[in-house]
Amino acid sequence: MIERGRSRKGRTFFYSGFLLLLAAATLFLLVLAESDSTNPVILDRFSIPLASAMLLFILIVLSGLYALLFKTGSTLSISARMVSSLGRIPAFLELSIMFGWVPILFMLLAGKGLFPLLGEARFLFGLALAYIGYLIITTTLISLSRRKLLLERILLLGISTFVGLLAVEVFVRILSPSSVFSASLEFIPHQNLTINVDLPGMSPIITHTTNSMGFRGEEPPADWDSWLTIVTLGGSTTHCYYIDDLKTWPHLLQENLRGIQSETWVGNAGFCGHSTRAHIILMQEVILNVMPDMVVLLVGTNDVVYSTRVDPEGEGVGTEKSTLGYKFVASSRLLQLLNTWLKGSFGEVHILTENLPPYIHIPLDGPEMELPDDIRDLCTSLDEYNRNIREIIRLGRESGTRIIFMTQPALWEDSDYWRGIQESYYWDVTEDCKLSAATVWRMLDIFNFELISICSSEGILCLDLASVVPHSPEYFYDGMHLNEAGAQLVSNLLADFMIEQNLVEYLPVTPAGTANGYCP
Repeated sequence: MIERGRSRKGRTFFYSGFLLLLAAATLFLLVLAESDSTNPVILDRFSIPLASAMLLFILIVLSGLYALLFKTGSTLSISARMVSSLGRIPAFLELSIMFGWVPILFMLLAGKGLFPLLGEARFLFGLALAYIGYLIITTTLISLSRRKLLLERILLLGISTFVGLLAVEVFVRILSPSSVFSASLEFIPHQNLTINVDLPGMSPIITHTTNSMGFRGEEPPADWDSWLTIVTLGGSTTHCYYIDDLKTWPHLLQENLRGIQSETWVGNAGFCGHSTRAHIILMQEVILNVMPDMVVLLVGTNDVVYSTRVDPEGEGVGTEKSTLGYKFVASSRLLQLLNTWLKGSFGEVHILTENLPPYIHIPLDGPEMELPDDIRDLCTSLDEYNRNIREIIRLGRESGTRIIFMTQPALWEDSDYWRGIQESYYWDVTEDCKLSAATVWRMLDIFNFELISICSSEGILCLDLASVVPHSPEYFYDGMHLNEAGAQLVSNLLADFMIEQNLVEYLPVTPAGTANGYCP
């Protein structure tokens, strides 16, 4: 029971916790009231189960207000008896009930797959309010001596948990080692995946592996300096996640070049979601360490994405973030895996799986958003893209690595057909912001032209893939991603380009007194 000397303060804390519980129940009610049912038999909107849940929360809120306004003494007394009875059960079970670990753990394990409302931000906020209110009430209604005993038990549990998590971290690092470079770079070595694929122009079963560097490709040559070494950077169109190891365009490029120079190695450091923001980090933390002869970059797609986002600074994959919170997560392999799991269970982040949804041409259900006279006004991330490209060029020159850029081709084009197709596969779409695939291609074309202009002014080679790869489903399995035929075409075009530019015979000059190359 609440100690007499602290009864006024205890009551204040109790009422605060009770109000938080009522606020949480009200939030839950609001979220449910705005939901739509697949079987709307009540008011043409709500199903019977949804309406019943709403009625239950209405009763909870009204009963809570009544208890707080008119039955405060009884409510406090009944709650105190319930909390004091917990001391009669085993210690660990008492801790679990007192601090709500069991339901919280259950919801974490279930995720939004079992509770879709866990994907709602307000519902999660309501859960947080309910948990805080519950903690305030339970800790307020126990005696000081009982509180000390619980704190001792929590301390012992915390120490044992810390030791256990440390052991798990070591075990996880052995089973799933982190990147050989910075911990924030998700280049995991020696992965071996067999993936079932059901996409047009793709093999039904593919092998996806990484080498000791975490790149896709063969092991780096032991005699690094005597080989022609190339690293490819880019997003998913370079990563080629759903294409077999032997059919990605970086691997096919390697095979094409070996017909001219047998000692050629190409490592695929592309990664899904990477934009020029991430490429800068890779230039700093990977390329300056590995020191290949060349870096080939296929860029543009993920930089256009930032022009369609409300908060472009908050977007991007983990590699592009430098916040303290992300660095903390990146420091632990266990936290990295937990973070990926939580994003898949609660967030809206697309986690790569064996079954990628097919690309469907969705007709626009009305006109697209009003477009400016100059489509460049939609390209709000173009200035940043320009700065990033120039920084990549500067870093390449600093490392003595030759840089080659490629523009991004696409299935879409500025045609009558694609003007009537909604682009919603890659970008956020709202009622007030709908873009056709043709408009998105026009935006991408502006980024491609910007890349060509920068390379021309900087004296950097650029292969304009976008102008030579046909806008045909023969080469793409969706709007942007190459299928096997597309990867073969890109590798052929790039190999021919490099041969024409006499790059295959290119051998870098290592500055005197410096070390050059990757040491496996």
